[in-house]
Amino acid sequence: SNVSLSSSCSIGDDFLNAGDLSRFSVNDIISLSTFDSITNGAFASDANWFKNTGWSIGSGVATATAGSASALVQNANNIASPIIEGVVYKLVYTLTRSAGSIQPLIAGNAGTSRSSGGTYTEYIMAGDSNSPIQFVKDASFAGTVDNVSLTTTEHMKITSMTESKLYVQ
Repeated sequence: SNVSLSSSCSIGDDFLNAGDLSRFSVNDIISLSTFDSITNGAFASDANWFKNTGWSIGSGVATATAGSASALVQNANNIASPIIEGVVYKLVYTLTRSAGSIQPLIAGNAGTSRSSGGTYTEYIMAGDSNSPIQFVKDASFAGTVDNVSLTTTEHMKITSMTESKLYVQ
């Protein structure tokens, strides 16, 4: 059977030491979802994001105006947890758009270039850049970015268990 768990702990932490483990069996596959790595993904304040030319934050969104190609960046000093090269991340974000295109990058690796509004989910393997997340717009892009979330999911097999612990591989 498959079971999904959410945890704000790191893989390997002893976060399954309590509670009712009777729902698990050896050989079950469990999915462990990490907490959101993005700080201020709802743009509740004008903080934690570096705004290049043409970007501003206000009214709960990051807004881009046309005029120059540039990026909205959350750098390593502001992200909630480090981005690890080679790990696949789930990026969810909402766009509005009146012109141009925009593309997300996770540590330098590009996601899909978007030229229409909507809520998008992408799976992007992190590269080796020092800029954990960027939204790079072309010179004609005008629109907003909102509700940015970045998580990982680990799938593990239960190899053994006791009354109080699960051991996974």
